[in-house]
Amino acid sequence: MHFSTASLLLSLLTTAHALPSPSSFLGVDAILRRYGVTSRSPEAYAAQMPALANRHFKKPPPPPTSSRLVPKPDYRARTPFDWASIALALHQEYIELDAFNYAITRFTPAQWEEWGINPGYVHLIRYFGQQEEGHAAAFSNMLGPNTELPCNYSYPWANATSASVPGFIDWSQKSTQLGESGTIGWIPLLENPGPASIVQQAIVTESRQQFAFRQVEGLFPVTTWFKTGLTQPMHWTILSRWIPHCPKENTPLPWQIFPRLRVDNEPDAITAGRQAGGPSIAHNVTALTAPGRTVELSWDKPGYIQGPYHQRTQTNAEGPAKFVAWFGNLNVTYTPLENIDYHTLTATTKQPGVKIYPWSGQSVINGTSFVALVDRDVFVTPENLTLLNDHIVAGPEFYQAD
Repeated sequence: MHFSTASLLLSLLTTAHALPSPSSFLGVDAILRRYGVTSRSPEAYAAQMPALANRHFKKPPPPPTSSRLVPKPDYRARTPFDWASIALALHQEYIELDAFNYAITRFTPAQWEEWGINPGYVHLIRYFGQQEEGHAAAFSNMLGPNTELPCNYSYPWANATSASVPGFIDWSQKSTQLGESGTIGWIPLLENPGPASIVQQAIVTESRQQFAFRQVEGLFPVTTWFKTGLTQPMHWTILSRWIPHCPKENTPLPWQIFPRLRVDNEPDAITAGRQAGGPSIAHNVTALTAPGRTVELSWDKPGYIQGPYHQRTQTNAEGPAKFVAWFGNLNVTYTPLENIDYHTLTATTKQPGVKIYPWSGQSVINGTSFVALVDRDVFVTPENLTLLNDHIVAGPEFYQAD
């Protein structure tokens, strides 16, 4: 493609005026000579344009810097809030480290192959376990000499006599989503930005694991535009169900556990993934749910013993459950509870159909999301999600929208 001399010079004019000295103009001069154009200096261009003739080529101002920049960062968890938050994340890393390695040793090659999981996929899961080694080491180092130790774990997909490959994959894609959401909810609130940067580097790896486990399950790998965070008590409410016992040396986590919530007609991701063809880079799978779907819920009263530190489930809500809080994409969305029976603690609601933006076709509820019961539909955003802790009656629980 050839350009006229005039158009070429005009296109180079802005660049030429940005150059601080004739020596920097040598590259432009070389390009001009390729096309037989007479070389001219930046000053010559400026002389032809009176508005620019008196322009002084000053050194540009330095880029802006953050007021939170710490020249000598400290990566220790220095406050009780930071320590307890990172300790919670460490519990998440430990259970995934244990689960991934346990699955590798528990299942035979034939059992993996029965579900279309070839040796390459198995090796990927093995490598995920190695990633968890690094995450656990980093978090332990930030907690210091009194760091938490690994615990005993109870998996819904395995017991002493049997174990389920698809159950493991489904649990893993849910667990890694829990780890991601349960961490990004409090990273911005850490009082020391040093540990926050390390946690963030680990959690972006967690999100890739979740992406891959959805692929192995046969689901479409990513169906959301954004990931909503959870608070520490919300995270611990689910995670603690899988941890029956921890070493006595561990410091009990201070995060409360909310009463158990159940989605009684939870969509079946395992069947949907297998019907779509099993493990794949991507299947164009029809969504498992749709706006307006009736969701059946049941929940427990507070007071049950749960978790490795023998905590009693509790709620700070001042009234009974009236709304469902949906955690998906940018924010929290509410729907009213219907058909409520406060004696049997059951109710229904309708899956919301609002869009992230009015012009978008993206619903707020997609992928592996979460639901909780609340007494009030409090307006919260990602920065102040903690305000919702005082209104949760039960939950959260997973909701497999697609």
